Amino acid sequence: MSIKYAAALLGLALLAGCTRASPNEPVAPVVTGALGTPFLIALKLPVCAATLAVAGPITALSDLAAPPPTARGDTEGELNASIRYAVVDGVRQNCGPPYIAGFH
Repeated sequence: MSIKYAAALLGLALLAGCTRASPNEPVAPVVTGALGTPFLIALKLPVCAATLAVAGPITALSDLAAPPPTARGDTEGELNASIRYAVVDGVRQNCGPPYIAGFH
């Protein structure tokens, strides 16, 4: 097989990969997800590390400042409890899923 036929066969195979099964099936999320996932992982790792580096001292300082509220009407420590909840939510958002781009 000559190089021309091999190149033509490779080109047809690449074009066949761009087709879709039905007009209703979206192709863009699959393509952007495949292209964006390595970038998402590369950016998620340092952002998660920075979040954890900041979350540890904030949580420790809020624990030292006041204990969490124990009763429903207790106003002592509500600010510190809300800070801890916000830190936990931030860690969950920056370090948790999704790990694949485009599929939310």
